[in-house]
Amino acid sequence: MEITNVNTYRDLIAQRGKYVEDVLRSGEYDPFLLHHSFLLLALPLAALFIPHRNALLRASRYIFFPLILGLGSYIIVYTKASAVGNGYCIGLVTTWWILWSAIMLIMNDVQKDFKRIEKFSVPASDDADRQRVNRTPEPPRMDSRVNGNDSSVRHRHTSTTQDPPPPGTDKNYKEVLRWQSYPESLGHRFNWILGLLFNFRGTEWNWRISVVPAFPQPIADQMEGNSSSVDTSEVIDLRESRECLKQATWRFLRDYIALDIIKVIMMRDRYFWGLISDPTPPLFPFGILASIPLLLRLYRLVLSCIGVFVAIDFVTCLNPIFFLGFSLAFPNASRAMTSVPLEAAWLYPDEFGPFRQSILDHGIAGCWGIWWHQLFRFSFSEPARWLSSFLPRELRHNGGRRVVYLLAPFAISGLLHAFGSYCQTAATEPWSGPFPFFFLQSVGLGVQRVLAKHVLPKILPFQPPSWLRRATNLTVVIAWFVFTGPVVTDDFAAGGVWLIEPVPISVVRGLGFGAEGDGWWRLRGHWLEWWNGKTWWQSGIRFV
Repeated sequence: MEITNVNTYRDLIAQRGKYVEDVLRSGEYDPFLLHHSFLLLALPLAALFIPHRNALLRASRYIFFPLILGLGSYIIVYTKASAVGNGYCIGLVTTWWILWSAIMLIMNDVQKDFKRIEKFSVPASDDADRQRVNRTPEPPRMDSRVNGNDSSVRHRHTSTTQDPPPPGTDKNYKEVLRWQSYPESLGHRFNWILGLLFNFRGTEWNWRISVVPAFPQPIADQMEGNSSSVDTSEVIDLRESRECLKQATWRFLRDYIALDIIKVIMMRDRYFWGLISDPTPPLFPFGILASIPLLLRLYRLVLSCIGVFVAIDFVTCLNPIFFLGFSLAFPNASRAMTSVPLEAAWLYPDEFGPFRQSILDHGIAGCWGIWWHQLFRFSFSEPARWLSSFLPRELRHNGGRRVVYLLAPFAISGLLHAFGSYCQTAATEPWSGPFPFFFLQSVGLGVQRVLAKHVLPKILPFQPPSWLRRATNLTVVIAWFVFTGPVVTDDFAAGGVWLIEPVPISVVRGLGFGAEGDGWWRLRGHWLEWWNGKTWWQSGIRFV
């Protein structure tokens, strides 16, 4: 699309919105409709809802996946949304959902191997250790290694029950935690499957990713089959839960203000409008950087990185604020909604690891494998595990498996972000921007690992001190991101990611620090509307 007469970022948003409306009305693209998203959700839900009591029923999951792939491909290729940023979300989330469905339907036997920690009521006089039930031995699963760090996906021997009674508050009963496999009752099964499909890090599942803190020891012991249930008083401390909620609320407020400030700063630079080749320098005070192109480039790169970090941290804070806050404020309603112990603080580990230790001690591997958010870690490590299982035995034991675990996660990450870029309305470069950026991280990680472990120890005449190793790791990380980062930050900007309004109420702009015409209320227009298409499939409530 051609951009003309742009005086403010709002002019650009209006032009892009009009362009999408025109192509939708011309029939070149279809709108993304509500029933498209519902059907995309319903397909894996239906596939998992069917109990696999025989080989034919087990095979049904392989029938559902092509339907998911076909619908997801249609959404990515043929639908558009007019609001800036919505296209990126549609592309990334749809691609991830296809991948997630493959993990749940093709790469794993969910009904056999996956278990969730749940809370049940038992008579207070019962000895928990006597409540063992028969369990079927399960073969051990291999560890997954991603970005140089273990990502264990072991399905261990765990005790389960068949739909025990729901937790109660009767003084004659106590609450215990047990591992629950695929439930028999329909309502319990529906809740169990929904919890699985909308879980990223497995914090209450037996595939909990290894980079988050481990389960409390009594639960870990139970997972290994050393006990049948754990009294909630042993592993849930409501003081810790309240502190966790307090910290999440503080981070949310901090990030809210930070996003508001970042938005104001970005909108003073036409680069962040998406006009990446526009020679106009940023407004004061950053306009002084325009005389030194390298400094201007670094400024835009750093501000983009800060924006991405704060935005992700802001969104992920909502998980403990909503679920933990809800369970503490309304414990009975929480029990009625789910048998997961939502009040347990260990269900809400931080999304980001320690920055300084990760970067200084581990370099690029620590940056991606420890510090950066691990929301997609299982999504990336499981395909690597699955693919490596097809390697010939000699390759599996001669470094082939390690290569797959190095390359596959970053390639998948590149695909997710590339399809997000592809679905935007503006002219972007998904295959020369996001994809090579993420894939190149595996190259940098691999090269640094080889140099550090196999080359430098042989050529250096001394053992490097800790401060030198740390300084080298920091230098390598900075240099690598300065070298590779601009291709993805340029694509973010060109696609209009930074035109998204991050906050509904802007304190900063309400005080007059924004662009002319900005105010405190930031929600404009509407999110949903009815669309009349040529067929029933093309008609319905659309996401604007």
